[in-house]
Amino acid sequence: IFILFPSNKSYATTINASTFGWNATNATTAFVNAINSANDTIVIDKQASDWMINPTHFEFLNNKTIIFENGVNLVARPGAFSGIYSTLFYLDECNNITVIGYGVTFKMQKNEYIAYNNSEFRHCISMMSCNNIKIYGLKLIDSGGDGIFVASWTSITLQRYCENILLKDLWADNHYRQGISVISAQHLRIENCWFTNTAGTAPQAGVDIEPNQPYERLIDIVFDKCRFTGNAGGGILIAPISINSTTLPMDVTFNNCYVSNNGINKYQISTYGYASGATGNINFNNCMTDGGAYSVGGTKLASGYKANFNNCVFRNPTNIVINFDDHTTSTSTIRNGGASFTNCMAFYNTTYRYFNVWRANTTSAGLDDVQFNNFTVINPNSVAYNNGGNVTANCVFNFQPFTTTPSTTTNYTVENSLIECNTTNSVMSFSRDPLSNTTYPIATTYSLTGTGIEAVDFSRMKGFEIIPQGSLSQTDTFIVLKDAIVEPTKTTTVAADATTLFTTTSLPQNITIIDCALVPIKLLSFTGKCNMQNVLLEWSTASEINNNFFEVEKSVDGITWKKIAAIKGKINSTTINAYSYTDNEKYNEQVFYRLKQVDINGKFEYSNIILVDNCVSKMNAFSIYPNPSNGNLAIKLNGFTGVQLIQIYNAVGQFVKEEEVIQNKKINISDLQNGLYIVKLKNNSYSIKLIKQ
Repeated sequence: IFILFPSNKSYATTINASTFGWNATNATTAFVNAINSANDTIVIDKQASDWMINPTHFEFLNNKTIIFENGVNLVARPGAFSGIYSTLFYLDECNNITVIGYGVTFKMQKNEYIAYNNSEFRHCISMMSCNNIKIYGLKLIDSGGDGIFVASWTSITLQRYCENILLKDLWADNHYRQGISVISAQHLRIENCWFTNTAGTAPQAGVDIEPNQPYERLIDIVFDKCRFTGNAGGGILIAPISINSTTLPMDVTFNNCYVSNNGINKYQISTYGYASGATGNINFNNCMTDGGAYSVGGTKLASGYKANFNNCVFRNPTNIVINFDDHTTSTSTIRNGGASFTNCMAFYNTTYRYFNVWRANTTSAGLDDVQFNNFTVINPNSVAYNNGGNVTANCVFNFQPFTTTPSTTTNYTVENSLIECNTTNSVMSFSRDPLSNTTYPIATTYSLTGTGIEAVDFSRMKGFEIIPQGSLSQTDTFIVLKDAIVEPTKTTTVAADATTLFTTTSLPQNITIIDCALVPIKLLSFTGKCNMQNVLLEWSTASEINNNFFEVEKSVDGITWKKIAAIKGKINSTTINAYSYTDNEKYNEQVFYRLKQVDINGKFEYSNIILVDNCVSKMNAFSIYPNPSNGNLAIKLNGFTGVQLIQIYNAVGQFVKEEEVIQNKKINISDLQNGLYIVKLKNNSYSIKLIKQ
């Protein structure tokens, strides 16, 4: 059973990799031969034990989809990765490759490689000069180098970068050098990924963005909703120290990223570029640092690239919030700087400065092109900033200091369940009260507990939310992951973490995760019967999932339908529920009915159609008097309006007379011979015996 992933491309042939001869102790041959085969789609199918493999190297591989079944572990064989560049999954100048691995782990043997003393390049996944690569869902652990390495060959001249790469819902954990290294790439998008617990050899970062040659590039690199936590070095390291003014301007963006508790006495976000001619922009939008020694810092030239922070929150550093190291000398005319902080906020409780310039030389060139625009500081202590005392007119220091936290109340909600069947997502909303101070952004972190699993049931979440400056609310989305595995309904609880920055009125919120194999309702019965001249409809359900309401629809021909009622559902229920509705509109004919079940997201399904006999005809449709009669006969219509046709038949069923009648009209039957007659309404089965005297 494997993840069903939407695609607009169909593949001609699919094959299970095990058919190439899976082996419990060494499955390398089956793994490599399956991927190199002529098949377009290769399924790495779950076996009795792990897929144990040697290093792999796929060169010039094109147009493949590789699907790892949920629960598969691709494991590096002990003793097989002694080569310094041994890689678990190596893509070399490959094109149009999709790897899908939700619920799948790539595992190497980090502790073994440490003994080699050269364990910097044994990566889990390596991509060199590749195009159009998409990788989803994998957990990558215990490499002797990087979880992911994105680079190019220095020996080729045609394409010295990877291009059009998408990494989504990955988790790189416990690697030796980096969670991910980005050396040279263009159009690289990294979404909902976690980079955690890197430890071993420098720089030990969550991500290291560090080209090696001037001809390499960093263009349109986007990290969106990613987490960088617990790494022994920094969380995010920007180190373009080997490129120069001949290199294309950098364009790197971090949106909605969380950086927390990385290293001892380390920067959570490091911006380096001293003695480098790197140009361009590194942008941080709606990002949060949490804990650690320093929130942001580094040594970079004002004349190089610029680091821009917008609507970012820096919470609880144990040392200086933002620290610039000025290593320029008294004879240098090159200044340190090149950074802006717009609508940002620092919240902490130490006596350290919120901005500081550390100067190696008191007569250094100083600071240039640094702007703090509407930078809010909340700290109960009397803290200040130090700009080094030698700044240009191109610097702005617009701080808003508070020693007490402005009163703010927040709340959060989740809208609906996650449903695999129709890929219904759940929107999570954070808001602050309308009377609160909105001149600065606020941030909250949240935790997820329960039976729902990230990157199995829904995409990985970033674990925090920022309400930007000037805004009262912000939303995020739990994206359901659809697979072919039948599972029971699960629940995930969202709970905001405690903070002294603001109060929250919201209780933990539950999200129900409904399997694709489950239907919104299980209908036990749906019936209709006459109740006097009305129709009583009754139905019952054994269970309901996100059932908003039922619409009752009616038709006289089974083709054209009209809504006659809406009955509220139970939303979610695992017990039997009974419903009923009485249709008081009388029809002198048979009538069709059906139910339209509507989910809370507006999607709907129809029940079976039922047919109910003419209830009017089953009652006394009319009455006559006197009976017996010798001349004039009065007709009383029951439940009918307007003109009706009365028909009279003799005792042997022969038609003898027809006359239009209205309520209480009398008809003359003096022309009939004495005897027994049958009186009927046209198109109605009800009849009355009449004696003519």
